[in-house]
Amino acid sequence: MTQASSPDFHSVVLCGDSGSRLWPLSREQLPQPFTTGDDGSSLLQQTLLTLRAVGALNRATLVCGEAYRFVASDQLEEMGIFNAHLLLEPCGRGTAAAVACAALMAVRKGTDPVMLLCPAELGIDSDPALIAGLATAHRAATAGRMVAFGMTRSQPTPRRPGFRVPRESDDTTPPSAFLPMLRYIDAAGTDRAPNDDEIDLWHAGILVAKASVWIAELSRHAPQVLDCARLAVEHGTDAELVFKLELMNFSQSPTGPIETMLLPRSRIAAIVPLDVAWQIEGVTPPTLSADQDGAAHSHSGDTRGTVVYATRDLIASADASDLILPSGAHRMNDGGSIPTTDPYTSTERAKPALAGPVDAFSNA
Repeated sequence: MTQASSPDFHSVVLCGDSGSRLWPLSREQLPQPFTTGDDGSSLLQQTLLTLRAVGALNRATLVCGEAYRFVASDQLEEMGIFNAHLLLEPCGRGTAAAVACAALMAVRKGTDPVMLLCPAELGIDSDPALIAGLATAHRAATAGRMVAFGMTRSQPTPRRPGFRVPRESDDTTPPSAFLPMLRYIDAAGTDRAPNDDEIDLWHAGILVAKASVWIAELSRHAPQVLDCARLAVEHGTDAELVFKLELMNFSQSPTGPIETMLLPRSRIAAIVPLDVAWQIEGVTPPTLSADQDGAAHSHSGDTRGTVVYATRDLIASADASDLILPSGAHRMNDGGSIPTTDPYTSTERAKPALAGPVDAFSNA
């Protein structure tokens, strides 16, 4: 399918992050979506490249914190994207509030576009299966469904939310079909195992529905979020391609992800199975290379769920999991810190002092 024949989406890219998930590359001043890797592109730009490749970037809105307005604009300009809108949040209230405001903005001029929601750290490249899945999602959304994408590949670690759907054979489920959601599975993984006629798919981070459907579902299941969003939009500040939400009302919105507020309760949820390779954000980040040459070196063996980042020191890890290993680290001892530039090695039995668990799915 070429871009010209692609379904017409209004893509909404959610750039919310506190800067903690890819520390030390990401930080409060430059959160994860805007960090750049070895190829010079950021996670946000990689996601935009995917959306452009599948024909879903004709209309786009980036939702980000007010403090990141100019870095977002610069990264858009680097890609030659000059018509995207910025929706600026005065504070972080989670994706439910962000989606509510984006949907209200989308219908302001009497239109009702099919909105494609995705995180800035999508981690999925352009693929024929993704293009076909988006076409299926667009048809379902046009018919009034709220669509999520369920990854058919193995469950990642750490866990992420998912969906229980009927197990269908390839003979009975055409590629253009979507499945009913039997149950929403939270990231804690406390649900029972699926029956023989059921299967669990894992949330790809993509949600599709018409703007009016988002508004209706929020009104039904999260009315306070929608009320605060209406007031934040009504009293917001509008400039060319940039809209700043009003602080007082937006800050009073309940906080939380759109998935947990709507999907467990919605009667119109549909799941599109998706079989593509994916990169879990914050776990094996594409911005980092396992081995680097030159003045800085990092070597990793049998290392899982760990960020290894070397700028000038030698860092080696073996049989390590769920750690952050920065160069020039501070070794922590009884609450104190001692700066060091000494090379060090990490193992499960002797973890480095400055190492924190990787929380890939926090929505700070």
